[in-house]
Amino acid sequence: MKKLVALLLAVVLMNACLPVALAEDVAPSDVFGEFDEVDRGHWDAPYDHSVWKKMFGFQLKQDAKMTVDVYLDGDLFNTLMDGKSLNAGYVTVDWPAVNQTGWHPEPNGLTTFDVVLTAEVNDQTVVQHYSYGIAYAHSIKDHIQATWYPHNTVCVAGIEFRDVKPELTNKWYNFAAIDLSQDGTQTFDLVASNMYVVGTVTVNVAGDEVTVDWKLRKQGTTDANFVSESEFLTFFNSLDAVNGVEPEGFTGPVYQFGQPISIANDLGGDTNVLLYIRNTATYCTNLSYKYQRPIYHEPYDANQAFRKLQREAMFAIMDADTVLSVGAAQ
Repeated sequence: MKKLVALLLAVVLMNACLPVALAEDVAPSDVFGEFDEVDRGHWDAPYDHSVWKKMFGFQLKQDAKMTVDVYLDGDLFNTLMDGKSLNAGYVTVDWPAVNQTGWHPEPNGLTTFDVVLTAEVNDQTVVQHYSYGIAYAHSIKDHIQATWYPHNTVCVAGIEFRDVKPELTNKWYNFAAIDLSQDGTQTFDLVASNMYVVGTVTVNVAGDEVTVDWKLRKQGTTDANFVSESEFLTFFNSLDAVNGVEPEGFTGPVYQFGQPISIANDLGGDTNVLLYIRNTATYCTNLSYKYQRPIYHEPYDANQAFRKLQREAMFAIMDADTVLSVGAAQ
């Protein structure tokens, strides 16, 4: 019995000394066959890139879990497959021809993408690069419905002069009646062409000083699609004091945005005043930079309930100013 046990141990030890057969490395040529671009997709008007079309096809020689990433100038452009299980055979890789934000390069000749195909086969990872070129025939701007408004007027949202003093103008120009008697910041909408809310106006009161400024509602974009061309800022003590609303030929005091104005010295101590802004700008309805993911300006509707309430409050300030003026005269 002891001899049998010893013999078995010897066999086990001999087997332990034998080399174990290792799995052979899988090369890209073992996984990927020929590539082709037969019947590759094209996007004509209306350039609907939500539709994915053929980028290229290839022969997959083994079952694999596939990831396909597209790079442009070293940066990830889009992911077309992410760990997708595929059977051996012919594989078509589709794409939208835009990146993950809906953007693609301008039509400036051939754009070459580096397509990285990563296959997981038998617990091994195999990578194959494929160079793909496309000449975009249309601009990204052709995707978006956008309208440009050149040299249009921009005012603070409030009361239209033509509604309360039509002899001044038949244009849409607005003014805001404001109370400067308390320290703090008041915010109003900035309106272009009487159609779009394009920004905000801030009126900051600190003691004797009032500062007015405006800013575009960039919403995370640059202001490339809004170009300020001129600025005009003034205050009127009352509606009766308004003799003209066009900056050209205006004879009253004009102030600068962002610069302190003395209530006592510049406004005569009057804290119930009319703020008038009449800037000009060339702008586009789509504020988004390079037309990616369109961001449209908010439409301006003077008949919205909150705007009516705002005007009522402004009329109350004007009425109070009239009462104070009558009282002072008596």
